[in-house]
Amino acid sequence: MDFFENRNLPFAIGVNVFDGSLDHDLDEVRWALDVSEHVPLVLFDARERGSVRDALLVVLELALARAER
Repeated sequence: MDFFENRNLPFAIGVNVFDGSLDHDLDEVRWALDVSEHVPLVLFDARERGSVRDALLVVLELALARAER
């Protein structure tokens, strides 16, 4: 994360959930990783193709938004 933050690059953090079960709420994850509110936390199940696709679309949207600046 430091790599992206030090270069002012947008990024998202994927939080893998299994069968829809989240062991820690997103505020706890954000606190543990020490990331600001502007960094998207994306829930996904790495075993489900559609879920992974949706998570990658968030990253793509961030990249496109930066390219449009």
